[in-house]
Amino acid sequence: MSSFKIISSVVLPESEVEIKVEIIAEELTKNRPEAVKILGEQIKIDGFRPGHIPEKILIEKIGEIALLEEAAELTLKDLYGPILAEAKINPIGSPKVSISKLAANNPLEITITVAVVPEVSLPDYKEIAKEIISKKTDASDETSSVSEKEPEDAIEELRKRIAHHDYHENAENNGDKKAIGGDNNEHGEHDHGDLPLPEVDEAFIKKFGEFENIEDFKKAIKENISAEKNTKEKDKKRVLTIEKIIEGTKVILPKILVESETDRMVSQFKTNIKEMGMDPELYMQNTKKTDEDLRAEWKNEAEKRAKIQLVMNQIAINEKIQASEEEIKNEVSHLLSYYKDADPFRASVYIETVLTNEKVWQFLESQK
Repeated sequence: MSSFKIISSVVLPESEVEIKVEIIAEELTKNRPEAVKILGEQIKIDGFRPGHIPEKILIEKIGEIALLEEAAELTLKDLYGPILAEAKINPIGSPKVSISKLAANNPLEITITVAVVPEVSLPDYKEIAKEIISKKTDASDETSSVSEKEPEDAIEELRKRIAHHDYHENAENNGDKKAIGGDNNEHGEHDHGDLPLPEVDEAFIKKFGEFENIEDFKKAIKENISAEKNTKEKDKKRVLTIEKIIEGTKVILPKILVESETDRMVSQFKTNIKEMGMDPELYMQNTKKTDEDLRAEWKNEAEKRAKIQLVMNQIAINEKIQASEEEIKNEVSHLLSYYKDADPFRASVYIETVLTNEKVWQFLESQK
């Protein structure tokens, strides 16, 4: 005999499903002792140690219904997975659960509302990728070559940065407060454009790494410029590709995905503000912005990001693309070495998504 019976299953808007379930009374009875123990540890009654309060005394204190609700919560934890499997539901996020019927020695009746992974209808993403990635853009001709002037300009900029840094370091050591203020002091006395620039010699190039000689340094600068151009070109084609794929994609976005993406954007925004040395709450007050203002402004972008991830997930499923356990483990270990307070589970989910997305892109780029 099954522990539960699905009474009804209804598809709701925004990719949600509502299922009504009846659970046999024996399941509640089975979890009752554990419920007594949990609630007994939370309640203080004179003359009894926490976790050792007799059931009768506990019920006199909190009531029968509170005990049944705790037993119902434990029952749902046990049966949530099997219920979704029986209903053939692939959930996203946490469910909303309401209790319809709850009484001692009687079946438990609950209603579960949960967002589900939506059906994603994709266009011919291979053909779209092939068309865009193979096509030359306006920047393509520039990408393959680096002019003689570009490395020289880059080296000139490095010379200015070193001169600027040395000037302020010397001023700080000598206690010159006006000089330390640089371009921003109240008299505007220091425009560093006329500072003497360092020579491009052995001492100069050693500030940027181990190079055999100046020619080796200049070659590295040229290669870096070329690599940066290629990266920009690749990123531009990726944007064009995913936008074209999204244009032809049909999907109903679960509200929870959009809300989750918006939460992430607001959180990242506040982190960025903090990293700039400002107080996020004070910044919000000064700009007369609330979290809800930000969420409203970024709703369209959040919807777009959520849709992109659903598209990437579906392509990964279609093409059987996934990151290996070893790859995930190595990257998670690397991430946690920098962010020691990070939650390992969340880090693992994040890393798996990043690695899988990159493999999807490599697959799309191989279509050219």
